[in-house]
Amino acid sequence: MTRFNNVHYLTPANENFEAQYKSIRNKEGRWLSDEMVKLLPTVKRSDPKFDEWKKRAWMLNKFETYMSLAATESVLDIGCGNGWMTNRISQHCETITGLDVGKEELEQAARCFGSETTQFVCCTDWSQLPQSSYNLIYFAGSFHYFEPNEAFWESLFGLLAPNGEIHILETQFYNNNEVDAAKLRSSEYFQTMDASIDYYKHLTWDVLPDNHEVLYRSDFRNKLFKNRSPFPWIRIRK
Repeated sequence: MTRFNNVHYLTPANENFEAQYKSIRNKEGRWLSDEMVKLLPTVKRSDPKFDEWKKRAWMLNKFETYMSLAATESVLDIGCGNGWMTNRISQHCETITGLDVGKEELEQAARCFGSETTQFVCCTDWSQLPQSSYNLIYFAGSFHYFEPNEAFWESLFGLLAPNGEIHILETQFYNNNEVDAAKLRSSEYFQTMDASIDYYKHLTWDVLPDNHEVLYRSDFRNKLFKNRSPFPWIRIRK
């Protein structure tokens, strides 16, 4: 392991992914300064993403309530980005690792939130991580960057301690008959930004293990209460 700017590098960063990701995030106005990242999920009412962050804060509040009752020791945040959520969840566990494959946001996360109990790690090969050691692993807005095949699940479950849990937040799952339309919408969206992107996946429910549980699902109440998240919250136990 090497350490640079308070980020632990188990593998080199994925430069191709990071270049695509940063290009899109810049055009969307999501590549933020340290000062803004430290305040998340709070943003100014004048911020173009204000409504989106209200929804993310609503989901965060539900997840934090769950975490506060879980008495969790070791947590892994996969796809932590700039670390804002890693920081919030760090208040509900003994240690937490924010994991990602890009250099710039990880270094920003380490600047803003690194501590004795919160570390940030760059790793593209999960076999390099401590096995059977995490009580809880979560993906917050990052699960759709992966191909959840059999090898993926085997590697992910290998990281869990006995009785460990995996939680998936802020990723859309589609019925099989919805995927083509979703892919078309995404393609048209990225074309409006003159962007080419190959890392975003349109996942169907059948990629999940049979024992998955939906702890929250968007329903008619989302039209009445605008701050509710449009994404499901999924739990998978080892």
